[in-house]
Amino acid sequence: MLFAPKHLLRLAAIVGLFTQYGLRDVARQQGLLSLGAGDDDELPPDEVANREAHAEGFKRRLVELGPAYVKLGQLLSTRPDLLPPPYIRELECLQDDVGPIPLADVEATIEHELGARISKLFEFFDPKPLGTASLGQVHGARLRGGRAVVVKVQRPHIRAALADDLLFFNELAGFMAAQVVSDERREEVLPATTPLSKLEAEAQAAASPVPDGVDVRLALIDFGMTARLSSTMRDATTRLLMALGDHRGDQVASTLIEMGEPTSNFDRSGYTREISSLIARNVDLTAEEVEAGRLLFEVIDLSFRKGLRLPAEMTLLAKALFNLDGVTRALDPTFTPLETIRGFDNEIAMSRAKRDMSPRRLYQIAMESSDLLAALHTGWTRSRPGSRTTNSPRTWMCRSFPR
Repeated sequence: MLFAPKHLLRLAAIVGLFTQYGLRDVARQQGLLSLGAGDDDELPPDEVANREAHAEGFKRRLVELGPAYVKLGQLLSTRPDLLPPPYIRELECLQDDVGPIPLADVEATIEHELGARISKLFEFFDPKPLGTASLGQVHGARLRGGRAVVVKVQRPHIRAALADDLLFFNELAGFMAAQVVSDERREEVLPATTPLSKLEAEAQAAASPVPDGVDVRLALIDFGMTARLSSTMRDATTRLLMALGDHRGDQVASTLIEMGEPTSNFDRSGYTREISSLIARNVDLTAEEVEAGRLLFEVIDLSFRKGLRLPAEMTLLAKALFNLDGVTRALDPTFTPLETIRGFDNEIAMSRAKRDMSPRRLYQIAMESSDLLAALHTGWTRSRPGSRTTNSPRTWMCRSFPR
């Protein structure tokens, strides 16, 4: 139970984490203010003015609360649709910059687990870690036989605390998902107000925990959830990304409408104008400055607010592009995913043409045409007085088109 005594301190900590560090608006969107923090309509002026300082404090507090909260920060660092840019920048540091475990604790853990002193186990053990993370850190070492190894050490005393924290997060997620709020634009009630709680659950359900069929020459390492796109979805996604890269807002809007499910009061013209306006704000940016993942997150959020329900796979696509933006910019600041996609437009068009002209596809088209013509013939014969249909659809088609 979320309100069990053992969870009360964690509950106060998580609410305070968002309300005390400039994220009251995020807490309101996710239903956290209903837990007793109050719900002012306006953000306090100091929260808006001091977001850089608040972001640094937010990251620091996550580290203080422990490994599970560091993981939460790492997750939030990939969600520009939820947090303002200063927070994203600070939380990105948690991906590879977590405080080290004291060397004495590292040595004590190794000696306890392996049953011998460091000097007996290793010819050399580097006291400086190769890397640190929320759950542990790694050290370079050399065995007595001369073999170079890497030793990974779990942070001491985290197992029980981590289990309790994860149980609390599970209870909190259930509470947030169960919140039913009235959307001001619609009469029906929705189980959530943002893509975080609505699309994320669908994306997780559709995703695989690990990628399959990955070319080993270019492996995905810890990219999280993966999902397969149907051929129709791939075509639409390709058109969407090309339209984003070319700043064609109207084409972006029409492709999204084709992919999504509009609600009963969806305003197509108004939606197209707002999407075009959003895309236009990026026209003056150079190709290197356009962040495909962040832009797609903004498009998804706008679509959700305007009553266009997009496929859950779009959230995973946005997360993948956002991660790709960060990785590729670290390797090559001049690399731009959207430019690369546009560079393959001819190849994509040729590939699509070959697929559409394959014997299997031609047969499918012929069968679809047969069904259509049969339906037309049946309707025509039934409309004639005294007529009756005696031939099967395919027999009729063959007689109508003799060799």
